[in-house]
Amino acid sequence: MKRFAPRRRWFLLAAGLLLLMAALWWATRRVGDLPADGPESAAAPASSIGASSQGPLPDTQRVASVIPARQGEQRLPEVDEIEVCGGAWVRVQADGVLDQADLDRATRLPQARARIVAAMRVDAGDLSQVAALWLTMMSAGADGDRALDALVQKAVSSSDPKAYVLAFNSCGGDRRSTGACPMLSAAQWARLDPGNLSPWLALLAEARARKEAAAEDEALHRMATARRSELDTFLLPGLVVNAAPADDASVLAAWAMADEMIGAASAWHLPGYQHLIDACKGGALRDANRRQTCAAIAEVLSEYADTVLERRFGTLIGAHVGWPAERVDRVRGEHAAYEASLSATAPSVAGQRGLSCTRLRRDLDHLRRLARLGETGVLREWVAQSGKTPDDFVREERAQLKQALEDARAQAASAASTPRP
Repeated sequence: MKRFAPRRRWFLLAAGLLLLMAALWWATRRVGDLPADGPESAAAPASSIGASSQGPLPDTQRVASVIPARQGEQRLPEVDEIEVCGGAWVRVQADGVLDQADLDRATRLPQARARIVAAMRVDAGDLSQVAALWLTMMSAGADGDRALDALVQKAVSSSDPKAYVLAFNSCGGDRRSTGACPMLSAAQWARLDPGNLSPWLALLAEARARKEAAAEDEALHRMATARRSELDTFLLPGLVVNAAPADDASVLAAWAMADEMIGAASAWHLPGYQHLIDACKGGALRDANRRQTCAAIAEVLSEYADTVLERRFGTLIGAHVGWPAERVDRVRGEHAAYEASLSATAPSVAGQRGLSCTRLRRDLDHLRRLARLGETGVLREWVAQSGKTPDDFVREERAQLKQALEDARAQAASAASTPRP
């Protein structure tokens, strides 16, 4: 089990993944005149879901109130304690991470987690069964490989594409060729879910690695004719939230488990996108058929994807194939405004606010919506309720770009005028 940090990292959509894609995002914002140390190297786009705190809790935010130690007695808390959902006080280490042993003791977190996994195991659906095996694998320590093999074998026998992709993603990296993992393939995933763009993206990566042009063209064609693109980033957290009882200990456990799941999912889906971008830019687009194919892929990603990241990729490809600047800027303006609204309303995690039951239940309700509607569905709801017109988003995006250019030029001028030692 990972260390439990009192920060809202999971409330971001794969923040590390967004950091990796920041350069691609800025690359098509018509900032060719920005210096190498401009905004694209200084900051990543804000998360599409919320804002996180950074680093350990400042001294000014540490607990300083009197709390009961036992009946009829009061004591001053240790300076590095915070209260979590359920009323327990837990020590915070110097790096801002909650002391895991103290958290487990004070909240009985392992037992609460076990109850949630047990509830998922009794569900007859293959997806819940595979998800329970995934959770077991994550906490199995040295027995994790054995748990992964059980997960894979269950998924292979299932006709549920979501159960299959959970196993497929769990077998990423070095695990791909070990244990039961070779039983899985992107080709079988595509057979189970042919209308989903995502497995064809994996097949595109395989074709480019083998330098098989015909297989690459087939994968691009199938992406262009896909009905949707689903990464299911919030599928597992949604299952856990729905399976968790309503008591305080279960709320805290579900929140902690969601943190782990989204952190793991952030590493699942990147590899194929760079291949797609390479196939849909520059000289490749001189071929009329390729340009038409890439334009269709841009539409699928921008209109029928379930994550903001995919929508951004769709906009990036759309810019390459000649979308009107107003369309590109409107989509980017929607993203920026949505992210800014969440950053502005996200509470501090210090003290009693960030890990209170009220706050965590609100977060879990938001996860239910994300699992049900997808991230882009939640974003579109916000856009519809914002009261802003498409032109408003275009203006805001262009103003932001103008400010970024001015800041970058000012930084470049300052650097040029500073004497070097």
